[in-house]
Amino acid sequence: MEQKVITTYRNNAKYDEINHLIYQVLEPQLQAAVKHREDVEEEINEYQELSDQLTIIRNRYDDDFRIRKDSNVETVAPLEAMVDLGHQIAYCKAEIEDPQRVYVNVGMGFHVEFSLDEAIDFIALRIDFLLSHILPKTAERAKNIAADIEAALYALVEEKTERP
Repeated sequence: MEQKVITTYRNNAKYDEINHLIYQVLEPQLQAAVKHREDVEEEINEYQELSDQLTIIRNRYDDDFRIRKDSNVETVAPLEAMVDLGHQIAYCKAEIEDPQRVYVNVGMGFHVEFSLDEAIDFIALRIDFLLSHILPKTAERAKNIAADIEAALYALVEEKTERP
């Protein structure tokens, strides 16, 4: 009789250990990995949107420059734009004195001043890097954690069915 009690205690401890692994370790890791993947996807989308906007500005600036060059005017007219103040909820009117130069977040909190063409080229490289190196790694990590959860759940079911 005492032997059975010890076995049940051991089984409960193993069951609790696997349960803890799933819900206290692996599940938070999976949530963090999925969040990281979503953040990378959002960063890619933001860079793509910035590239599109810079292309529009460059085309406008080129057209405006050609018109001013033909009329022998040396100055560049400031560019007026609606600027997103955050999360595409609030906008304000802004005037860009020199639309030839922009600051781009290059990562890790650093911003670099680029010409429009340099910025568009950098953004294309950054998007390519994120798509080819970072995004696959984050997706693979989430996939591996999900597989670990599945294996732990299988072990949990096995442990539960082995109990007397």
